[in-house]
Parts: sequence; structure tokens; C-alpha cells
Amino acid sequence: RIESNPENIAAARSFAFRKWQERSAERGLPPPHDLSNSCKFTSLFAQSLFGGEIRGNYFHFHVRLPSGERIDLNEQATDVQAIKDRGSNPYLHERAFMRSRDVRESLKSCRPRVEQWAEEFLEKLGMEAAPDRSA
Repeated sequence: RIESNPENIAAARSFAFRKWQERSAERGLPPPHDLSNSCKFTSLFAQSLFGGEIRGNYFHFHVRLPSGERIDLNEQATDVQAIKDRGSNPYLHERAFMRSRDVRESLKSCRPRVEQWAEEFLEKLGMEAAPDRSA
């Protein structure tokens, strides 16, 4: 795990955006202008780097550290801003939803890609990735 300081969070956000652009290109989609629609990937990525628990609701996922700090690599994304503009709370935690089989399976399907992202990110920082045992 790495420290959840502003520099590391900004570096993780920038890295995740490059990876989200690569994923769009792989799928033959236009390049994204931000991290919109990537919260499953970015919350898993943030969790693998900084620790904590993935929290969320039908509209958005983020990470909550044991200290209470929230890490959301997508906080500036258009889709998160739209949730706020509708008067909703993107950080509402719906436990039953997050425990649902569909959500667990969806996150599980993203995990292999995110583990590669984390390894590459930590390698660039000169660190070694610890195995993820949270699944």
C-alpha cells in the first residue's frame, strides 16, 4: 500500500485515465474525455493502492479508508458531477446493493485488469505489488 497523499492520488488518477483511454481504444470506442463510467475500475485500483473498503450505490463507487478519508479518482468526472447536479449524493453507501451478487461478480470481472494496472503503477514508483487477498 502507498500513502494516500495528494501527490499519490493525483498520480493514480492520471495513470487510471491513461489506462481508461487504452481500454476504450481496445474496444474500438472514441477516447474518453475523463474517467466517467470507470468507477468500478478506479475504485478497485484505488483500493489496491491505498487500501480501504469499496463503497457505493447504483450510480457510483469509491473507496473509504479506515481513517474515514474518501478516495474517489473520479470525483471530477462528468458523470459524478451530474449525480451532484441532480441533487443526489454520489457517496451514499448502500450496503445491500454493494453486497449483491451482481455487484460482487461485476467487480470480480474487473479485478484482473486492475491488478495489472496496480502492478504497472507500483513498478513505475519503484515498488512491488502486494498480492490482493480481498476477493
